[in-house]
Amino acid sequence: MKPSLPKEEFTIIDFYRSGIFPDLGDMSTWELGWFPFLKAFYGLEMDERELVVYRKCTGRPDIPRKEFSEAWVIVGRRAGKTITASRIMLYEALRRDHREYAVGGEMPRGIIIATDRQQAGQALGYMRGTLEESEHLRKNT
Repeated sequence: MKPSLPKEEFTIIDFYRSGIFPDLGDMSTWELGWFPFLKAFYGLEMDERELVVYRKCTGRPDIPRKEFSEAWVIVGRRAGKTITASRIMLYEALRRDHREYAVGGEMPRGIIIATDRQQAGQALGYMRGTLEESEHLRKNT
């Protein structure tokens, strides 16, 4: 059984658009690049432009109706893979309840698999930086 969102649904896209990430820059890069992937991964509805991107990238005519538990993503160099994985991890840690998967006092943990220590440090840096730079997250975490 997948973890459930809090009563008020706050999607990964809402998380991106909330202003928590001050360094997004041009939103169109995210809207037509990573948002179709994130919406497919989480089983969210897509607009027509996102559907075009999704179908072109996957070759699939039908869109997913439920979220996936994992994804294998083939993306070129410097395309935002590490920062996107870091933001998915933050979203899962801050907005989703995973306690049902923990056993008596166990602390749920998330894992980002990196190619080397440098990339792992970069992912951790993205998460730490977001937590430190976001006024909202500093106050509420």
